[in-house]
Amino acid sequence: MDSTRKPAVAPRARFLVAMRPEAATGESAQEMARLLGMKPETARDVLGGSLPRVVASRSALHEAESLARVLTARGRESIVWDREVPGVSLFQAERLMLEGGQFVFEQRSRARRIIPARDVQCIVDLRLRSESHGAGKAALFGGKTDSAEAGQQFPDRALLIVPEPGLGDPGVLSTRTVDTSKDRFPGVAASKLLQEAVMKARALVPARVVEVRTSPAVLGYQDEDGDALEWVLQLFARLPPRTAAG
Repeated sequence: MDSTRKPAVAPRARFLVAMRPEAATGESAQEMARLLGMKPETARDVLGGSLPRVVASRSALHEAESLARVLTARGRESIVWDREVPGVSLFQAERLMLEGGQFVFEQRSRARRIIPARDVQCIVDLRLRSESHGAGKAALFGGKTDSAEAGQQFPDRALLIVPEPGLGDPGVLSTRTVDTSKDRFPGVAASKLLQEAVMKARALVPARVVEVRTSPAVLGYQDEDGDALEWVLQLFARLPPRTAAG
């Protein structure tokens, strides 16, 4: 018998529950484990983290909402979303500029999304590492590739700017969308442009920038959830983190 084989993962139900951990309280880890259907040691890891993550799924909306209310009442702010309904609209940009204290996202069509610095709730500097040890995940983690480097795959990185509630859609600049059409080595150019964008954001609103270095599985992602980068961005756009972690 192969002891290294991973156990099968139960398919996700329709309604997901995501939780933002808070500082540890005196609550019982065993009680929370029972509530979430986890092993006590797994629940301790979830409660002790600082990144938002999906902790449960339910087949009925009222069950998911009931769990989210219980978690929120216990100081674990939680949200519910329907996997069959389109997520938050993210403005995927090819360029990001700073003009007069405003973040200006621009697409090739010249469509723009402007977020004033005063309206920013959170900025997430996301570096998403692959957990694959082979080439099979190349399509899932679709960072830019440099043909001159024999197909070298660069990890996904994204800058997500989330405005205060009611002030419009979040803007995203990522290594997948940034314009590198004039560069010989697109992977290197994309990484450089993302780093420059992060530095500009830190210079304008340093207290609101959160650096996150993580992998999808840490946040509760499963293969059936679709594109990993899009899924992780949706999680942070819905429930921005309060503290830096990576």
